[in-house]
Amino acid sequence: MGFLDSIRALLGSKPPAPISPSSPTKTRVTFRAEVVSGPRESAYLAQEDHARLLQRNTDGLAPVHFVRRNGALWLAEDTTGKLLNVDNRYLRRLGIWGVKVRGKRYYDGEARIGPASLVRAEQPARRQRRRRPRRWPDDRPLQQGHGPALTKLLDAGEPREATVISTDPAKVLTAHPEVLAHLRRHL
Repeated sequence: MGFLDSIRALLGSKPPAPISPSSPTKTRVTFRAEVVSGPRESAYLAQEDHARLLQRNTDGLAPVHFVRRNGALWLAEDTTGKLLNVDNRYLRRLGIWGVKVRGKRYYDGEARIGPASLVRAEQPARRQRRRRPRRWPDDRPLQQGHGPALTKLLDAGEPREATVISTDPAKVLTAHPEVLAHLRRHL
């Protein structure tokens, strides 16, 4: 039994009559398949749901947790399981800051998923020439910027912990130690 005969048997059709060697006609078999596809559901939390779902729980903590996906840690909303980008503004309202690390190609070593050091560094005055890349005085490139709000938290002495959640691209998430422990509860 050949391949086409197996398919015909599955479909319940009878095989065609054998063709005699003297017959000049060839048998052509065609198949039709109907592809049914609906709208593709996004893995990310819909923008219109951010304000409603990203509110502190009764215990005062964020309704999100870490999940592992494609070798990285992602934030997922508790009730839907939908993913969130680390730079989501509603996360900052919950005390969770995510940053994308820049300039990692200029540094030795590899970033690894897990705890990271959070160091407040002073930014020197920038050079006047705009065409050249911005650099620290010892000629190292700037690694990342996080904005004045996180700087104010660090300067105020608020306890913060950091963790690397992705290595390509490199992303770091920082929050109060209690919040990070809450995010890790499903790992």
